[in-house]
Amino acid sequence: MSITARNRQTRIRADQDQVGGDHYKRLKVTPWEALEAWMPPEEFKGYLKGNAVKYLARSGKKGPAREDVQKAIHYLQKLNEILNNDISMCNQSDGSSRNPR
Repeated sequence: MSITARNRQTRIRADQDQVGGDHYKRLKVTPWEALEAWMPPEEFKGYLKGNAVKYLARSGKKGPAREDVQKAIHYLQKLNEILNNDISMCNQSDGSSRNPR
């Protein structure tokens, strides 16, 4: 099952999943957590976008294309979660309940 299908079915957050092994899950602080804490929000979003592009650009050149695409999706899932949280925070601060779509 693909990462997107699995996450859609179970509503797993990107932080709770890892594509291509479990080496980051074994760390007390994952690279994502460290970078998110150290970088301003816009820089962290850029980091996520850049890594998604990296995996798409190398797709199929270092290993199976499908795994690279799933890694790119994983970064985009994290970005999407942050953007959705940003929208929720804006709606809460202005008292709005409109649908952002």
